Amino acid sequence: MSKLIGLIIVVVVVAILGYVAYESWHVFGVTAMLLSIFANSGVGPALTHFIGCKTQTPTGYMFNPKELPKYLAMLVAAAIAYYLYMQLDNPDLTSYDRKFGMAWIILGIALPVVFELYKLNRDKNDYVEIAGPLLKYRDNDDIGEVPLQHVKQVELAGKDVKLVLMNDQEMIIKTSQMNFGGRDLVELITTINSALPQASQ
Repeated sequence: MSKLIGLIIVVVVVAILGYVAYESWHVFGVTAMLLSIFANSGVGPALTHFIGCKTQTPTGYMFNPKELPKYLAMLVAAAIAYYLYMQLDNPDLTSYDRKFGMAWIILGIALPVVFELYKLNRDKNDYVEIAGPLLKYRDNDDIGEVPLQHVKQVELAGKDVKLVLMNDQEMIIKTSQMNFGGRDLVELITTINSALPQASQ
């Protein structure tokens, strides 16, 4: 019975997604539809890849994700949203098509941009810092530090950084909530590992 319910849910979800894709193609065309998808999934990561967040300090390195890539991504998304909105002037579209198009623009682009703006403002002061013998971090109100000599291993845990301490306890720095990009995370892990006391032995 549970398998049947699961199959029904999958069929319904696929049908809904298929309908949304078809109607979006009908209203905007393939190019505009792909642009709207790219606005939410491709711009930010692409820009973040070219604009890193690592800076050198007198005592080590500071990793503070830059806001510029996100702001540029929002501008691109806003331009795409405006372009899509202009497509709704097509006289061949029905009233329903225009309402669907507006819903697509609002739900698919505008709301995600507003949410990203909220996260950007919330996380703008977050950082991970290697300051001499200490590893410091700030994730909103979660502020902490750990001596590097207490860290045995550093690795990725999804989009977070996991520290394995000398006593085999684990500590998670929630970089997934700090606007870190993939390139920044790799560089952060590499830098922390190279700063560990055992790395110089």
